[in-house]
Amino acid sequence: MRLREGLKLTLTDEGYIIYDSREERIIHLNITSSYLLEMMLDGKAEEEVVEEYSRDFGVSVEVARRDLERFLLMMRKEGLVED
Repeated sequence: MRLREGLKLTLTDEGYIIYDSREERIIHLNITSSYLLEMMLDGKAEEEVVEEYSRDFGVSVEVARRDLERFLLMMRKEGLVED
C-alpha cells in the first residue's frame, strides 16, 4: 500500500497534515495516525507495524492491530492510498 499521487505531506508538532490537491482538501493526522503513516511509508509489513506500535505506545497487540485496521480503513475510505 502506498499514498496516491497528488498528496503533499507536512509534518507538524501535532502530526502530519495531508494536502490533497485533487480534492482540494486538508486532512490532519494525530500523532498516532502519523506514526502509523510513517511505518507504512517505510514499507513495513502490517504485523511488524502492530508489534512496534504495541511496544512504542504500551498497548496490547490486539489494540495495536485494531488501531492499524481502523487507520488503514480511514485511509482507503478517504482515497489516500493505492493498494
